[in-house]
Parts: sequence; structure tokens; C-alpha cells
Amino acid sequence: PVCFMNSPVLLILFLGLQRTIAWSRGTLFPNAVQVTSTDTETLIKQTGQVGPSEAAKACGGMCQHGYAQVFQMNPLPSSGRINSGIIKLTCPLLVHAVDALEDEGFMEVVNTRIAQNASLTKAMHDAHVEHAEYRKSMLTESDHDKIKSKIGERGAKAFMQAGVAGSSIQSMDVKCLHAWLGDYLFRRSESPVGKMVADELKRRGITLHGDIACSLFCTGKIPPPTPRNKQRHKTSKEIARRKRRRMEAKLRSN
Repeated sequence: PVCFMNSPVLLILFLGLQRTIAWSRGTLFPNAVQVTSTDTETLIKQTGQVGPSEAAKACGGMCQHGYAQVFQMNPLPSSGRINSGIIKLTCPLLVHAVDALEDEGFMEVVNTRIAQNASLTKAMHDAHVEHAEYRKSMLTESDHDKIKSKIGERGAKAFMQAGVAGSSIQSMDVKCLHAWLGDYLFRRSESPVGKMVADELKRRGITLHGDIACSLFCTGKIPPPTPRNKQRHKTSKEIARRKRRRMEAKLRSN
């Protein structure tokens, strides 16, 4: 028999498995476990943000130090803040590594591979559909009304049909490598697109289970890296979307 007490890493993995067995049946993400207050405190230390912790529904990808690396997010938490994506990668080590991948153009590499591979194209579409269906299952009719009042009829329809990272179900362009890696940490073999990101990190010597010092971020001994707030980089598409929302809100008020 295996003696878990002689191996802290095995003990952490074993306890994580027990949490998974207790919670993940019936959820979208097979490796998801219900968040605890400790998990949400870790999320805040990892990101330096309080807001996301209020939307955290489940977590996964436990590292060798026992900290959650990715969180499953409520699309409409009690704070009222709408989350188009239902996955948030929080591990500072992995977030920083994926930032580097995106800066170096790896997103274009992934998109090219998907365009040239029918099985990857299907896997991407299937992932979008699953995320959209799970988002719908978490929302009530009352939630739908709240969403419509916030972003209008057209915006609400797009929101309900959004896939991974808020992408359209029909989209064959990877929008965010962080979200796809998070999808892989949850769904593993069911996420071949996310696996490409994981494999590239491994090729560069980045271990998915953490390194010897990365836990310093999760304990708060080292401040988290400054996140790249992509929402501030408003593309013409984002500006047009916001303008449409304002017009719809104005029409409803008349």
C-alpha cells in the first residue's frame, strides 16, 4: 500500500481526488471541485483581485503545493458582474508563461494548426458548445431578464451562445490561450486545443504542477504579477459593441 504521509505530493493529489469524487459528478468539468473559503483566499492572493473571488464556483488543476490553478466562474454572480467566460486561469506561474506565449505569437500558431486539422476544428466547436450549454444551465429565467436589462436583447443572445472565453460558437479563432489552458486543466483529454498550449509550455520547461518557489505567490509572500487588463485595449469591435449597448439602452428608456 502507498503511504501518503511519506509523500506530501501524493497526499495532496489524493485529497484533491477525494474532493473531485465528492463534487464533480454532474458538472461540466470532470476535475472540478467545489470552492472553499481557502480557495477563494488563494485566488485573491494569486490575482490581487477581490472581484473574481465572488464569482468562483469551482476550482481545479491542483498544483504540487495544493493550490488551485484554475477556477470555474459563475456567469452572473451576486455582485451582478457578467462573466462571458466561465474559466479563469489564476496560477501566477502559468498565467505569466501563457502571457509570454501570446506575446510571441503562439496564438497564431494554434489557429493555423486548427485550420489545417479537422479533428481539432471539431474539438474546438464541441468545446464552445459545451461551455455555452453549461452557462445556460447555471442561469434562471430571472437571470436572463437581468442580463437583458444590462446588455440588451442582442447582447444577451450573444452572451448565452458564447463558448470558451466568450467566443462565438462558430468561431474557429482562439481568443485567449489562458482560457484554453484552463479548459485543459479541467477536461484534460477532452480539450485537445488546450493540450497544445500545455504541450508548448512543457517544451519550454514550464511544469504544469508548479515549481519549487511558485507557492510564494499563492501564500501572499510575493505580490502577484501585474495582470494584463485586456479589457482596456478596446479594439474597434469592442467600441462598436459598447456603442450598440448604449443605443439599445436608450431605445428601451424611450
